[in-house]
Amino acid sequence: MSAEVFFIDDTETERSAAQTQASLIDTQERMGALLDLLPVGLFIHQVQGALYANQQIARMLGHASTNLVGQHFLDFVDESARDPVAKAFSAAFNETEPRRIDEVLMSSADGTPFTAEVIIGSLPWDGTPVVQVLVHDVTKLKEQARRLELLATTDSLTGAFNRRTFEQRGAEAFVAAQELEEPLSLVILDIDHFKRVNDTWGHHAGDVAIQTVVERAQRDLRLTDDIGRTADLLRTAEGEVSRLGGEEFVLLLPRTGPEGAFVVAERIRRAVAADAIDVDDVSFSITVSLGIATATEDDEDLASVLGRADAALYEAKENGRNQTRTAK
Repeated sequence: MSAEVFFIDDTETERSAAQTQASLIDTQERMGALLDLLPVGLFIHQVQGALYANQQIARMLGHASTNLVGQHFLDFVDESARDPVAKAFSAAFNETEPRRIDEVLMSSADGTPFTAEVIIGSLPWDGTPVVQVLVHDVTKLKEQARRLELLATTDSLTGAFNRRTFEQRGAEAFVAAQELEEPLSLVILDIDHFKRVNDTWGHHAGDVAIQTVVERAQRDLRLTDDIGRTADLLRTAEGEVSRLGGEEFVLLLPRTGPEGAFVVAERIRRAVAADAIDVDDVSFSITVSLGIATATEDDEDLASVLGRADAALYEAKENGRNQTRTAK
C-alpha cells in the first residue's frame, strides 16, 4: 500500500488567517460605530479602568474617547456622590441585575458640572470581569422639571408661593406645630390704597410695587429678629411668602409666637414705607397694613388661623392703615 502524502498550502492558510483578522477588525469597527450612535455615554470597564469609551461619553467629559481608555469613570464623579456610586460599581461585578443611581453630579474636563443618571451592570466577557457603565446627562431634564415645579407652585410676577402651595405647606406646618407643641404664626399683608397706584401711575407701576413689597419682605425675613432667632424662612426666592391674590400676601412663620411675628411684621412695614419706588419717570411711596394670628389649641386647622389674621388686618385698615394689628 502506498502512503498518501498531504501538502499544506501555507499561502492559503496565511490568506485565511488574514481574512479572519480583517473580519474581526471590521466587526469591532462596526460595533464601535454602533456604540458611538448610542444616545447615552458608555464605558466598558474593568475594576482598574476603562477598556472602552464611546463618543457620547467622550463629548460629555470633554476628552477624546481614546484618552478615556485606562481612566476610571469615578474620577469624573463629584466627591459628594462618589461613595454610593463606588459601592454600586464594586457590587455590579458580582450581580446579575444592573444598579441605577439617580442624580449623580459629575464634571467634564474643564470643570463644567452636569447631573447624570448612571446605570452599572455586569457584562459577559471572555475571561475578564467587566461592567458596562451607562451615563445619561439629565441636566436639562432636571432644569425643565424645576421650571415646571416653579410654574406650578409660585406666582409668576413675584416668585412668591401661590395660594395653593401656601395652603399645602401651611397645613403641613400647622400639623407639625401641633405635634411638636411649637408656636406657628401667620401674617397677612395688604398694600394700602393699591387701586390708587394703578389708577395714577398705571398697571406696570402696580406690578413694580407688588414686586418691591415681596423683595423687601424676603430681605427682612432673612435677618436676625429682635428675639434672637435667625428667621431662616426664605432659603430661596420662593420662600415662605405667599401671594393670596391681588395685592394681598401671607407670611408663614413656623416656631414663631405673637411677639416674634409682630417684630417681623413691623420690620417689613417700616422697610416698605422707608424708600420710594421709582418706575420710569415717576417716583411714589406706598405703605402696607398687616394682621397677625398665632395658632391656638382652639384652632382646628390653618383656615381658622388665617381667618383671625384677616380680621386683624381689617382692623388695621379700619384704624388708619400703615400699621400692624394682632388678633385677640
